Amino acid sequence: MLKGLLSIFLKLPCSLCQRPASEIVCSYCQQKLKSCQLNHSQKLSLGNLSVFAWGRYDGTLKRAIALMKYDRLPEMGSMLGQWLGHNWLSSVSHVNKSKIVVVPIPLHPEKLQQRGFNQAEKIAQGFCQITGYSLQPKILNRVKNSEAMFNLNSAQRKANINNAFAVGNIPLLKMKQKSTPRLERLPSRKPLSRSILLIDDIYTTGATVSEAAKVLQKQGMEVTGVAVVATPQKVL
Repeated sequence: MLKGLLSIFLKLPCSLCQRPASEIVCSYCQQKLKSCQLNHSQKLSLGNLSVFAWGRYDGTLKRAIALMKYDRLPEMGSMLGQWLGHNWLSSVSHVNKSKIVVVPIPLHPEKLQQRGFNQAEKIAQGFCQITGYSLQPKILNRVKNSEAMFNLNSAQRKANINNAFAVGNIPLLKMKQKSTPRLERLPSRKPLSRSILLIDDIYTTGATVSEAAKVLQKQGMEVTGVAVVATPQKVL
């Protein structure tokens, strides 16, 4: 009995309900979160991009994403990324993992400093732990400190995110000279030869991922699609 009581007191409170939990979220709240999972892998279309969404942006999942970002819970992002990765592997036809590079949607440096972490990168880390894909968070930079999107309409979102991204450091697959650094700045003559999968927390109008994909494609890179944790009911 004493051992059982000690195990309860030594556990941390669940981030969602404050019950004792051995992980960032207790088993009860995990069930609540998983009730937001889409019955079938939701695949949307955004021009020539496919969008893969894990869950419905509502209820417990909406609250969990808000807590992750505004209460600074990066572990929540890693957990949700792992769930996204499991669902991706069970829903998407087999893809050679050496052919996929995962690029999280970046935060502007000012927002990154305020928050302390990029939620999309934490989700991408969890996703890559499950899928085995290569994570390359430095390929895309955010150069415009755009305002929050939730109060903007579709046209305003597009204008807000316009010119927000720039290509950063692209890893070269073959190095001919030993003195050449492993990462080079914008090597336009030799773009990354693998397909890029963008990762973000929420997909709504697609303005952000469209702008990110456009910037990468202008440098000759192939963007195969987007994987996100959540999308609102109205998008489905």
